[in-house]
Amino acid sequence: NKQMKDNSSIASVLNDIGRTYYNLGIYNVVLNYHTESLNLFKKLNNIRGIAICLHNIGEVHEELGEHKTSIEYYNESLQLETRLGNKLGIAISLNKLGHTHEQFGEYLMALEYFFKAAEIFKNIENENEMANTLNNIGTVYSKLEKYETALKYQKLSLEIDEKLSNKYGISASYQNIGTTYQSIGNFDLALKYHNDALKSFKVMEDKA
Repeated sequence: NKQMKDNSSIASVLNDIGRTYYNLGIYNVVLNYHTESLNLFKKLNNIRGIAICLHNIGEVHEELGEHKTSIEYYNESLQLETRLGNKLGIAISLNKLGHTHEQFGEYLMALEYFFKAAEIFKNIENENEMANTLNNIGTVYSKLEKYETALKYQKLSLEIDEKLSNKYGISASYQNIGTTYQSIGNFDLALKYHNDALKSFKVMEDKA
C-alpha cells in the first residue's frame, strides 16, 4: 500500500543521508540516521533494507575502532544476505569480516573470510571486488611474513586491475608489491614498484 511504499522511501533516504555523513566522517550523526532507517525497515519487514543498514552500522563501528561491535553487525548482515541468497551481499560481508579480523590481528581468521569472499566474487564474475580481495589476501600474508605468497596474490590482483584499467587498483597494487619487496630486502624492485605507484597516483591527481 501507499504508506508502506512511503515508509520504504523514507527509510532509504535516511540510509542515504547516513552514508553521506559517513563519507564526511561525522560518525556520531551517521549512527542516528542508520538506526532510524533500520527501525523503519524492521517495521516493514524489509530484509534487504535491514541487511544493508546492519552492514552500514558495522562500517561505522569499524571506523570508530569498535571492532567487536562491527563484527556483530557484519555477522547479522551476513545471516540475512545468506537467507536472501544474495551472493554479492554475502561476499561483501565476508570481505568486511575478514578486514575487521585483520585489524584485530586475527590473520588466519581473516584469510578464511577473504578466501570465501574471493570464491564468490569469482563465481559471480565480479572482477573489481575479486582484485580488491586478492590484494587483501596479499596484505595478510605479508603481515604473516609469508612474502612470496603475498607477492603471488598481490600480482594476481594487479593483473586483474590492469585488465580492467582500474587506475586506483593498479596504483595500490604497485605500492603493496613495493612494500613486500622492501620487507624481503629486494630494494631495487621495491624502488621500481614504489616509483610506478608514485607516477600512477600523480597521473590520477593531475586528471582529478
